Amino acid sequence: MTGMPGAGKSTVANYLRKNSFYVLSMGDIIKEKALEQNLDLNDKNLGNLMLSLREEKNDNGIVAKLMLEKIMGLNGVEKIVVDGIRSYEEFLVFKKVEFAKLLVIRASSSKRYEHIKARNRSDTPENFERFGNRDKREISVGIRKAIALADKSISNKDLSLVDLYNQVEKIVKEWSKEFNKIDK
Repeated sequence: MTGMPGAGKSTVANYLRKNSFYVLSMGDIIKEKALEQNLDLNDKNLGNLMLSLREEKNDNGIVAKLMLEKIMGLNGVEKIVVDGIRSYEEFLVFKKVEFAKLLVIRASSSKRYEHIKARNRSDTPENFERFGNRDKREISVGIRKAIALADKSISNKDLSLVDLYNQVEKIVKEWSKEFNKIDK
């Protein structure tokens, strides 16, 4: 699943978790690396670490490769959602290995900022300018391409939670039918 920060990815992921999906977050890979380096889990540190990891490995799919190691260690888990894909290269890492579909959650920048302020996490940007800088960072790693090439899109503009969940459910049913047709 992809989308700009605050679009509603975590809300969708939590809904899917309650509906028998195993949910993993790409951001957790970065947070684990930050903790290994004794860094505070703030927006600046996490963003810089994400960028430096990609640069150091010269690989825009490196975070997905680290996530894939975790996934391969899971036994008996069939339905997995990876929340927070930041580039199409990351998605391709998963697509090469298993049946994978990319869902984008979209929302306006003002709505996304509102969502981010409400969740009050340690990586919440201090103001709208820093929020804009965070967007620029996300764009710099290739999220626009991931958004543009996603298999399905949900516009989370003024949707109630029920409407959002109904749209997610419709897409999941469609993709489940496709998955079930695959000769395993």
